[in-house]
Amino acid sequence: MGNLREIFRLLALFSTFSSALTASEESSERILEPYGSVPKTLVCFPADGDGIGGAAFAALAHLQGLLAARGGGECLYNVSNEGARAMLEIIRKDYPVSVVSDMKFDAVMETFGGLFGKYVVYDESRREGFNKIAMFAAINGALILEKSLVCRPFAAKWRRLDFEEAALSEAQFMEKYADRLNFSEAAAQNPSLTAGLRDYCVMRKIPVFWDAKIPREILRRKTGACTPMMGWGGAGGLDEGGFISLYTENGFYSSPSDHALNLSVLGKFPNREAFRQTRAEAVENAKKHLVCFIMTDGDNLAFNINDMAVNPRWGGGECSVPMTWGVNSLICEQAPAMLKYLYAKKNAHYVAMSGIGYAYPSKMPKKTLEEFARKTAFSMEKADLRILEVLDFDAFEKDAVWAEFLKYPQIDAIVYIDYYPYHKADGKVRMVNGKPVAGLRASFWEGLKSPPKLCGSSAEEIAAYVNLQPADPASEKSYSLICVHAWSKTLDDVSALAAKFSENVEVVGADVFFASIKKHLSNKSKK
Repeated sequence: MGNLREIFRLLALFSTFSSALTASEESSERILEPYGSVPKTLVCFPADGDGIGGAAFAALAHLQGLLAARGGGECLYNVSNEGARAMLEIIRKDYPVSVVSDMKFDAVMETFGGLFGKYVVYDESRREGFNKIAMFAAINGALILEKSLVCRPFAAKWRRLDFEEAALSEAQFMEKYADRLNFSEAAAQNPSLTAGLRDYCVMRKIPVFWDAKIPREILRRKTGACTPMMGWGGAGGLDEGGFISLYTENGFYSSPSDHALNLSVLGKFPNREAFRQTRAEAVENAKKHLVCFIMTDGDNLAFNINDMAVNPRWGGGECSVPMTWGVNSLICEQAPAMLKYLYAKKNAHYVAMSGIGYAYPSKMPKKTLEEFARKTAFSMEKADLRILEVLDFDAFEKDAVWAEFLKYPQIDAIVYIDYYPYHKADGKVRMVNGKPVAGLRASFWEGLKSPPKLCGSSAEEIAAYVNLQPADPASEKSYSLICVHAWSKTLDDVSALAAKFSENVEVVGADVFFASIKKHLSNKSKK
């Protein structure tokens, strides 16, 4: 394998003429820690015809994180889903990066695993301790190998590290090794997920848990009033509202990313020019009822980069009317290639779903709210997102909370979603700091039971409800935000619903929708 290493050395030398950014050249204006220098070579896995399984993917994800942390010219890149392949094409167009796509698993491990030369073993049938083993390997610069891989020739050349902390809980492990972990972020990750997100956790050396509550050491050592919580869940059987509330009240925001791939690498390729969305002006026609469809779950980073843009049921399909999508505003730092890919799509509009991460602003401590709002405004400007979408509990009328966001000139409006049902605010509009906060009028959601007096969730119920609303631009009842449930509805469903609207209904993107509200309802009272 010495010849392979020489080939990669020559590839790196060949690429030095490029204008690729180094770590010191990256913009200092960022929220997350820098990702390091731009790679000159991406080694893609799995190679064509390389039928690898879960143990191999786990080993490669961990190696990917070690290489990303090490820096240098080469990184691994997982091409096992269409979203990853789409981003790779964007990267190849923007950077003079060499792509190697024919190295099979054993060759990758031999060539790059040898740079570290040590490993920790785990048993795939006993994954409950995987988070501790992965953290132990990361802080020791070692790979992880499922026991079935130890017999491979590449492993014979490496040193095995004994893991003797099995009796410790995840919280106790963090206390023992606190000085070697990075508490600027944390992750709640199911130990059964041995590949998703693991490259990023390894690169950052962040604490990873699946305990019944947030480990004490994470709470004690977290940096700042507003800290990212990667992964998803982990709060001891609490439902979504329960564990997101727990994070929020303790100064964290969730970045749903348990199935995310390549996060250790994507952030190494910043966009080379400012992001720009195409926008339109307010509707002048006084005889139209405006409808804006917004797809749910846009704050799910894994959804953003894996499926949302490419799967035919979502952004990979076609819609007969303008469609608005939410995205995590930190995608501009975490996966800029995907944001560029999204912005190139026609008839698509984007808002910042939850801002920098999923949290409930009304439940935040004061300092957390201030920092969260400031960072959200900064990331929205960087991503060219002007409209914020938030989900909260009975907080529509809490003007002081929304004023904390709307005081920033980067944020023009807020879409308010209640936890249940999403459209609890029934289409009402409030003006805060001269800017609109608008509630959903309907939720296009299979099987959702709406309370009495609110719009139903089927296409027939929504169309009938909207068609009865006025078309008077001076009335808040002439504006209908409708969320589209990502997991039960498709773009074809949206097109079919839009076809049921009467002639006085016009479907627009969020930019036109809120520009029209601001133009015609700017003098509206807070009631």
